[in-house]
Amino acid sequence: MTMDRAELKARRAGVGLSQILFARTVGVSQNTVSQWETGKRKLASWIPDRLDELEAQRDSMAETYIEFAEAAPGAALLIHETDASFWAAHPDSDGLPVEVQWSAAALARLELADEGDVREILSIQTT
Repeated sequence: MTMDRAELKARRAGVGLSQILFARTVGVSQNTVSQWETGKRKLASWIPDRLDELEAQRDSMAETYIEFAEAAPGAALLIHETDASFWAAHPDSDGLPVEVQWSAAALARLELADEGDVREILSIQTT
């Protein structure tokens, strides 16, 4: 199945990444991402697999948030404000932009809210 430009744009945004952040994450220029999304350039064959990986990472983080919520009733969902803070706390994140964590927290919050469990999302303050 071929990914079209609308699916690329929707999936990129769904993991919380702007064109610039997505470009950095996959190792291309922002101009290349823009050309893919406007149909001016053929999508690289490996991009759907990379998006699958990013979505799996986001979904795994969202599941971790949900498991935490089940173990800590009423506790807020905490997010990092910067890549450096996120990477320091999660060395296994392998350069994943913090925005993917934000997307995971929002996804978990929505799923919890659907179950009647409304949580705040708060930033971890670092110095």
